[in-house]
Amino acid sequence: MKLANYLGKLGNTSLLSFLNKRTEELLKHLNYLEKITPIKLAKIVIKSIGENQFILKKKYREELINTINKKEATELTRKLTQKDIIKPYKFLKNLSFKKNSKEFKIFQNFFEIQLIKETTIQKETEMYKIKDGHLENEEVSTFYPLFKHQIDACANCLNILKSEYPRAFLHMPTGSGKTRTAINVMCNLLRENSKEFVVVWLANKEELCDQAFTEFEKAWQILGNQKIKIFKHFGGEKSNLDKINKYCEDNVAVIFSSLDMMYEDVTRNISSVLNLSHKIGFVIMDEAHLTIAKTYKTIIEILASKEKTSILGMSATPGRSYRDVSQDLELKNFYHGNKVSLKIGKSKDIIKWLVQNKYLAKAKIEKINYEADLAKLFTVHELNNEIERIKSGKDYSKKFRDKISNDNERLELTLDLIKSESKTNEKIIVFASSMPNAIAIGDFLNIEGIKATTITSKTDPIIRRRDINLFKNTNKINILVNYDVLTTGFDAPKAKIAIIARPTTSIVLYHQMIGRVARGKKQGGNDSCKILTVVDKNLPGYKDLSDSFYFWEDIWNG
Repeated sequence: MKLANYLGKLGNTSLLSFLNKRTEELLKHLNYLEKITPIKLAKIVIKSIGENQFILKKKYREELINTINKKEATELTRKLTQKDIIKPYKFLKNLSFKKNSKEFKIFQNFFEIQLIKETTIQKETEMYKIKDGHLENEEVSTFYPLFKHQIDACANCLNILKSEYPRAFLHMPTGSGKTRTAINVMCNLLRENSKEFVVVWLANKEELCDQAFTEFEKAWQILGNQKIKIFKHFGGEKSNLDKINKYCEDNVAVIFSSLDMMYEDVTRNISSVLNLSHKIGFVIMDEAHLTIAKTYKTIIEILASKEKTSILGMSATPGRSYRDVSQDLELKNFYHGNKVSLKIGKSKDIIKWLVQNKYLAKAKIEKINYEADLAKLFTVHELNNEIERIKSGKDYSKKFRDKISNDNERLELTLDLIKSESKTNEKIIVFASSMPNAIAIGDFLNIEGIKATTITSKTDPIIRRRDINLFKNTNKINILVNYDVLTTGFDAPKAKIAIIARPTTSIVLYHQMIGRVARGKKQGGNDSCKILTVVDKNLPGYKDLSDSFYFWEDIWNG
């Protein structure tokens, strides 16, 4: 790698300054710095920061320019300007340009940096489906089937959505097919309409929108009875609401939108949103326990302002809190108390039945006890404030979690767990306690030669999609470390192990993290899964999958 060879010239001290401070602290704590060559450290820096950042960010580019000789500097300036520059180093350091500009591409070519495109991602994942010149054996369905319990749930949802109070909450465990069931509900309603009927699918994260978009495309090819235009309104793809309004005057359409992007429209282009609301017949809210959050509730109520507009919420957790009953009651009331849950014969324990019948993986849950020296991490005042916060029904504050994450022994324990489980070659999802810790874990694993990557809210969207695809579909990445990104709706059926190093008092959040590896064999997942939770003995504990599924029944049935 040409870029790594150049950066290696800077030496370990300079290279460490590029890294996440938490990574540097960890390497010093583990006495790793003496073991790492500059070239190896440079490769870790590149993976952590991203190749393109050494071109786009001035402070990184200045350091990079310092590693090339005068002949190379002259050659590079000549490529950029078609003439000789008297002071090439100064010129190169002071350049200002945007991504994908002519200058940017010249830098990429000079340092042999590969441009990542969506087509590259597709090719990289598809190639792993071929072995010895033959496609891997795959089961291909010729239709879009539902299991019996999903069919019943779908029918119950439709009955409510066609009633006088057309709001329903679909409550199904993670991995039992919520999205597929909701898509079938959606297809049923779309088949009954041929003019001026809009469906809006809302989700709080890009991955959820993309997953639903793909699932609907697949379903409508089988279940559809007309051509339907689908609009993407999330990530880097923003649809024009005025154009959608015009199109839907005589047509049926589906919009997959992130809540953030729709909120932006509500605040900046309310007239177009209101105009669209007259055509909306059905709104679906993914991760529907978020419905009553002030911002999200406002969006839904505007979109579903017509009296007859149906609303379907879907979630594995039909509650916002396990301490504040008022929030749970508000959620129940929003959906008029219409909760659709799985009905499975005479079985009283749905989770147990789903596991026995291989719809959910059999979970082996292990608690890894750790006792932090809280007096070293927090002042008495900070601890008392956090205790009061927990008593009031809130989860740990970000500030509190950030300080917990500064505990090197706790982080070392987490790393030992990951390294041990990585020997199985199973797909592992790690939930870190903070963003710096997530990055540090990913950096360390890569130093160790373990095939890992880190995903956070700061990760470049293209890199994010690439690495998620590589994790899902190839053996290039086996460990996905994340912070606050993949807790909801993330679908990686083959992921078998979850390591939860993030302290939480939220039964909702814990359930969602567990759910990332809970998909059973019949759902394209595994027979079994493993949940390893770092439990801080002197902090509040956790609930398991079954507990969280049944927790809110009294609220909805009362």
